[in-house]
Amino acid sequence: MRALTVALVIVAAPAFAQFASEQARREAFRHYRDGQEFLSAEQFERAAESFEKAIDKDRLLTLAHYGLGQAYMSQRRFASAIQAFTNCRETFRTLHSLQEKDRVAVERQRDDELRELRDSVRRIRSGQIKLSGLIADKLENRIQELER
Repeated sequence: MRALTVALVIVAAPAFAQFASEQARREAFRHYRDGQEFLSAEQFERAAESFEKAIDKDRLLTLAHYGLGQAYMSQRRFASAIQAFTNCRETFRTLHSLQEKDRVAVERQRDDELRELRDSVRRIRSGQIKLSGLIADKLENRIQELER
């Protein structure tokens, strides 16, 4: 898995730039976790479906966009993977521009992502999710980026 580096620049927020409700966000994280499980079980089509459901629930869940890109890469659907990674980058940009408008909601979004990343690292390190320790290291790097 390659680390995704994103330059955060302020751009006009796309039409989907609105925060999901708490319930939709919880459902999005549930679908995201399902996608992770399917990805680790090498059930890439089901993983993609779960990540898409997560994105449908919360368009600003960057983790789901990135996971979708990973699922597509594993299926050798490269054009779709590029689109998913591009959407991930655009979501980062959108969150940055929204941060100027609604700092509290963006902070909550970042806190939710941090919590989910920490949980993913814990599950990988404990063996609940069978993924390489390198992936856990990359997730920990992302945690450090978000904390900064």
